[in-house]
Amino acid sequence: MGKAFGILALLLTCGLLLTGCYGVGSAAGWSGPVLVDDTVYVGSRKGRVLALESTTGKVKWQFPGDEDKTLVGIYGTPSVVDGVVYIGAYDGKVYALDAASGTEKWEYETEEPIVGSPLIANGTVYVGSSNGKFYALDAASGEWKWEFKAANKIWSGAAIYEDIVYFGSLDHKLYAVDAVTGQKKWEFETGAAIASTPLVNERTVYVGSFDGKLYAIDALGGQEKWHFEAGNWFWTRVLTSEGTIYTASLDHKVYAIDSRTGVKKWEFKTEGPIHSWPVLVDGSVVVGSKDSNIYSLDARTGTKKWAFPAGGEVLAPLSTDGEVIYVSTAKDIVYALEAQNGARLWEYPKPEPEQGK
Repeated sequence: MGKAFGILALLLTCGLLLTGCYGVGSAAGWSGPVLVDDTVYVGSRKGRVLALESTTGKVKWQFPGDEDKTLVGIYGTPSVVDGVVYIGAYDGKVYALDAASGTEKWEYETEEPIVGSPLIANGTVYVGSSNGKFYALDAASGEWKWEFKAANKIWSGAAIYEDIVYFGSLDHKLYAVDAVTGQKKWEFETGAAIASTPLVNERTVYVGSFDGKLYAIDALGGQEKWHFEAGNWFWTRVLTSEGTIYTASLDHKVYAIDSRTGVKKWEFKTEGPIHSWPVLVDGSVVVGSKDSNIYSLDARTGTKKWAFPAGGEVLAPLSTDGEVIYVSTAKDIVYALEAQNGARLWEYPKPEPEQGK
């Protein structure tokens, strides 16, 4: 895997940091949708935050409202808490927006691109930046509380458990820091960069690395419990349900793994790398692939139930309310699909009518 792995990682890094690799162009992003009440919030590839009606896909508002302004690119999924939308953008800023109107409440400048999604907990916004710093900001005002400096960029989102915040860095390490003070509790080093957002369940942190391994780590002590090795690196965040971990890799495969032992239960191969976060809906694992399809798989066996042709690469995390699945593609199309059979309910923007019809 060595040489090919290194080339692939370099290509992805250059794709993500286009201006840094080539000196031209701009970031586009792969923000995922999130449903709150009757609204779907998502970052567009034009560098704007959109609020869409959940039943029709009609635009309620967009930020920035000025067509001449953008946030450059949005990679993270919006976080919506207590009527406020929080988003980190490629322009280096964290924004807090009124969820009903899209009006800006505050912004905080980190001076380097933000890739991961912000985590909101206990009145605090936790977010990492490409400047290698992880920030804690007051959720109401945006005021700085503390920051933690890693040795490289932070593209990972964060997770929290018992007043400990967990996040990864391109310096190969998973960090556990005190949620109140920012003091380091422990660090765990993998064989390559970490851009995957960790998940904590039953005192275990699950996180994937560019070394092609998914790690299970004791949440309080930082000791490895087990690791599972795939054929390429991990970016997606895992799902966990009833003793099973569901994850996917750039080796094109979806995996079901025993959460206690790390032993594989089943795998399903798509036709492209998988970067998108999966969702669990009524006994099915639903995941998007770079092969431009959405797959619904039986959670027990991995058998395919249905597939939806999305017409564009699916890199962003999926979202669901248990009945509808929301998808954002690399062609800047947002779909609402019926979870049971994959039927399209709506798409944004609406397709142009065919000529002659």
